[in-house]
Amino acid sequence: MSRRATILEASLLTAACVAAPVDHAEDPAPLVNAQPVAPVAGSVERGRRLAETLCAGCHAIDPGEVSPNPRAPTFATLAHAPGIGVADMTTHLRDTHNMPEAMTFEIAPEDADELAAYIVSLKTAD
Repeated sequence: MSRRATILEASLLTAACVAAPVDHAEDPAPLVNAQPVAPVAGSVERGRRLAETLCAGCHAIDPGEVSPNPRAPTFATLAHAPGIGVADMTTHLRDTHNMPEAMTFEIAPEDADELAAYIVSLKTAD
């Protein structure tokens, strides 16, 4: 499969995880000092270790690497999917039925949080 097809496949999978539009007319007022939650350094480090153990057999987990399985998108590609954040990536990782059949294990919820933090940390300002 070509790199372009792999990137397209990763983008389509990510787009499928985005929630439908919500009517915010009844949402409560936002908190005055609300700040976006950034991944905690420890969770990024643990996510990296989990990626080595759980994911590196198929995916390139570090920038600049090529995935051992050509059909598996690199983590850097996933990090740069349009509109992806830690919450979206966590949801995607927890929903293991969307993973390839070759993935014969489930990711524990706490591990999904850590992996998502690591993957999203790979996003760079291009």
